[in-house]
Amino acid sequence: MAVPLKTRRYCRRCGEEIELADDLDGQPDVDRHRHVIFAAGEPRQLTPTFWRLFMLLYRDRGTVVSSATVLSRQRENLRLLRKLLVGSRYQIINHQAIGYELVVTPEPAGPKPPPVRHMISAALEHAAPEGLSRAEIAAAISRDYGSKISGHTLTVTLLRMHAAGRVRRVGQTWFLM
Repeated sequence: MAVPLKTRRYCRRCGEEIELADDLDGQPDVDRHRHVIFAAGEPRQLTPTFWRLFMLLYRDRGTVVSSATVLSRQRENLRLLRKLLVGSRYQIINHQAIGYELVVTPEPAGPKPPPVRHMISAALEHAAPEGLSRAEIAAAISRDYGSKISGHTLTVTLLRMHAAGRVRRVGQTWFLM
């Protein structure tokens, strides 16, 4: 009795494989919407070609992807992608005459930083009664927690906290309620 092949489902909006996209969304050091990998705490933007190569290898991570799959004209791009991934959890291994393998090391077992809303609340509480601008909040979080929060994440979290009645805004200054 033959085992049925697993069919891949693709998102109609972005065209990415749904299970793979869900898995990548769970990775704290990958922003698949912006094609960014965080290495040593710094974001590294991948070109569309590098992103396709990364996705090809990520899909089959832990196994060797044959050299025939990685076309000969992509070998230089693969070398450059390998350099971009230095310092991240992702490493490309070349198995001579066989192919390439993406190895993902587990996240360090150190303490996880608190949720962004908690870091924002602590920064605003420390600055009370004066408020802080978004840039000042980001600087306080970087200083106090050693975490770099993207401007987009900070803005969305502040707006959600505002909608929940936890913070208020006057001009570009945010205050804890």
